[in-house]
Amino acid sequence: MKYIQKLSLVLTLLCTYAPSLSASTLHKLVKKNEIEKVKDFLKNNREKEIINAQNSYGKTPLYQACSKNYKDIVKLLLENGANPNIPNKDKETPLYWACAKGYLEIVKLLLEKGANPNIANKDKETPLYLTCSNNFIEITRLLLENGAKVNILNKNGWTSLYWACCNYKLDIVKLLLEKDADVNIANKNRETPLYPACYLGYLDIVELLLKKGAKVNIPGPNGWPPLYWACAQDYEDIVKLLLKKGADVNITGPNGWTPLYWACSKYYLDIVKLLLKKGADVNITGPNGWTPLYWACSMDYVDIVELLLKKGADVNITGPNGWTTLYLACYWRQLEIIKLLLENGANPTLKPNNNESPLSLICSQKWTIEQREKLLMSLVPTETNLSQNAKNFIKLVITTLAKQMQNNSTQAPKVPQNNGLRVFKVAVKNPEQEITCIEDFVRILLFTFTPDKMALYTWPKNFFQLNENEIKNSTCFNLSLSQLMPRYLRIAQLSKEQLNIFQKLLTFGQAGAITDKQTCNKKDGVRTPPFDIHINFHRDCLRLGRKEADPQKNTGFSFLDGLNEKELNAFQNSTLLI
Repeated sequence: MKYIQKLSLVLTLLCTYAPSLSASTLHKLVKKNEIEKVKDFLKNNREKEIINAQNSYGKTPLYQACSKNYKDIVKLLLENGANPNIPNKDKETPLYWACAKGYLEIVKLLLEKGANPNIANKDKETPLYLTCSNNFIEITRLLLENGAKVNILNKNGWTSLYWACCNYKLDIVKLLLEKDADVNIANKNRETPLYPACYLGYLDIVELLLKKGAKVNIPGPNGWPPLYWACAQDYEDIVKLLLKKGADVNITGPNGWTPLYWACSKYYLDIVKLLLKKGADVNITGPNGWTPLYWACSMDYVDIVELLLKKGADVNITGPNGWTTLYLACYWRQLEIIKLLLENGANPTLKPNNNESPLSLICSQKWTIEQREKLLMSLVPTETNLSQNAKNFIKLVITTLAKQMQNNSTQAPKVPQNNGLRVFKVAVKNPEQEITCIEDFVRILLFTFTPDKMALYTWPKNFFQLNENEIKNSTCFNLSLSQLMPRYLRIAQLSKEQLNIFQKLLTFGQAGAITDKQTCNKKDGVRTPPFDIHINFHRDCLRLGRKEADPQKNTGFSFLDGLNEKELNAFQNSTLLI
C-alpha cells in the first residue's frame, strides 16, 4: 500500500513539473542554437505551454532566439505556433528586441506572423522608437508599412519624430513626416521636434518641419522659443527660416531676454542685423533693466552699438544703479562708444545713484591725460586737409584741455593764452578765436546737454578751417564761429521746417551773397537797402533762435525783401555744407 502511494506521488509530480522541465530544455537548446535538437524536441513537444514558456526573466524561447539573431530557430518556433507578442518582465516583446538590434530578417518574420508593432515597454517605448533612434531605415519603413503608430509618446512625452530630430536622423524624419507624424507634439519639457532641431543647428530638419507646419512660437523649456535658441547659438540660416515663417522677433523668455538681447550679448553681428531688419524692439529691457544697447556698450561691441543707435535705441536709458550707457562707457574708458553715444544725444549731465556724472569719471584718476586727449581729438570736428601747423595747433590745445580737465568736472577748462601756443601766431590766422571755439565745443559737448541728437554734428564740415580760412563770411555778416555756435545750438529743438530755414540762412550768409561792405552802412543818416538786408538777416536768425519763425506764415525770411532776382536765386539754391 505504501509503495502504491509513493508511486502515485511520483507520477503526480512528474505530471506537474514535466512541462516546466521540457520548457527548460527548450530554452537551453535555443540558447545554444541547437537547431536540429530543437526540431526533434518540437516533434515530441507541441504543447503551446512549452513553446511559449517564460523563464525567470519572462523571456520565451522565441525571445531568446530573436535576441541572438538565430533566424532559423525563430522561423522554426513561429511555424510551430510561438506567440510573437509575449513580453518579458520589462514588457519588451521579441519584435522590440529585434528592432533594437537591427535584425531586419527577423523583424520581417515576426511581422509576417502577426507581431504587434505598437506594444510598448515599461518606458512606453515602441519598436518604432528604437529604430528611429538607431537610424534603422529599412526596419522603420517595415514597421510603418505594418501599422506602426508614429505619434505614440514615451514616458517623457517624446515621439519617434522628436527622437529622430534630436539625433539628426534625416531620412527617418522624412519617413515619419510622410506618415503624417505630428510636428507640434510637445514633450513634458514643452519641447516640440522643432526645438532640438533649432538648438542643435540641424538646418535641413528645420526646413522639413517648417514645411509640415511646425509652429515657430511655441515656448520650450523655461519659456524659450526656437528662435531664442537659434539666436543664442549663432545659427544664422535657421534664424532666417524662422523669421520668414513668422517667428516673433520680440518674444521674451522668463528672464526677459529677447532674441536681440541674446545676439547682442554674444556679438552675433549678422543675426543682430537680421533681427533689426525684422523690427526687433531695441529698447526692451532684460535682466536688471539692461537693454541690448546697454549690454553692447558693456562689452565694447562698437559695431552693434552703432547698429542699435541707428535703429533708435534710447541712448539715455538707465541700467543697474542708475548707470546710463554713457556713464558705463566712461567707466570702462571706451572711447569709440563714448563718441557714438554723444553723437546720438547722450546726456552727459545724467548721474547714477552715486551722483557721479560721466564727466567726473573722465576727469578722474581713472583716465590718463593721453586717454582724454584721444577722446577729445575724436570728438572735435576738423578737416583732414588742414596744414600740419594747424593740426599741431589743435593737438596742443586739446592736450592742454586734457590736462586742465584733471579733477575738474564742474566747469569747462580754459587754455592759457600766453603759453606755448604763441608759436602758432603766424601759422594760425586767429589762434585765440580758434581756442575759444574748441573750448566752447568741449563745454557744450561734455558739460551741458542739447536735446537734439544731431545738432552738434550738422554743423558745417568746415568747422575750424584753421589757416585756410575757407569759411567766407559775408562782409556784412561778421559773427565769429564761436559766436555762431552757441546760437546754432540754441535752435536744437526747432521743427524740421524751421531748421531748414536756418540752414539756408546760415549757408546763404557764409556764401557771401550779400556783398559790398560799403553799402551795408547808413549813408548820410539814411539806411540803404543792403543795410536793411543786413539788419533783417540778423533779426531772422534771432527769431529762429527764439523759435518764432513760422514757415507757414512765411516769417523768418524778411531779409529776402531787399534782395534782387540774382540774390534770391542764390538763396533758393543754397544748401547746408555738411
